[in-house]
Amino acid sequence: MDEKFMKIDDWFSQNELHKLKISDLSEEERQELKKNVIKTIITDNTNEETQDKNSVPENDYFLKKVVEFNAWLNARTYLKGDRTKIRTWIKNLYRILDEEESQIGRNSIQKAQKKDLIKKFRQIPPRLLEEKTRIALNKKLEGKSLTSSNSYYLKKLKKRIKEKIKVLKYYLLLRELLEL
Repeated sequence: MDEKFMKIDDWFSQNELHKLKISDLSEEERQELKKNVIKTIITDNTNEETQDKNSVPENDYFLKKVVEFNAWLNARTYLKGDRTKIRTWIKNLYRILDEEESQIGRNSIQKAQKKDLIKKFRQIPPRLLEEKTRIALNKKLEGKSLTSSNSYYLKKLKKRIKEKIKVLKYYLLLRELLEL
């Protein structure tokens, strides 16, 4: 039978109910309630700020490992016995750092080599290569996807280059003979 009747809380909206409860409180209780609300807001904000400061970007693997090492180191109480583990950690961190730096170096070298190749490619006379072969080479240099016809023209160019290199050997030999 109780289920048929509505509760008094259902008769009022949340705001009206809140106002009724606050109006029943004395002035001191209201002030304490305000202080408690302010304290909870401040602690929530400071917790969020400290979490933001301690958070590590997801893409920085080295920094994550350094934070792990720091946490492990702070958890240890007797470091003298952990010298080998500390050395291992440091070696691993150094290896990670070295790999990242070498990767960056490789990428910059590859980019520099690619730029040099593009400059040299631009120096080739346009009539030396067929138009479709030049288009395929441009696509390959720019890193765009190649179609089957582009692949065909690149293979054709490779075969032609191999033939020319074979002939070049003989021309070099002939040049040496003429210079005698």
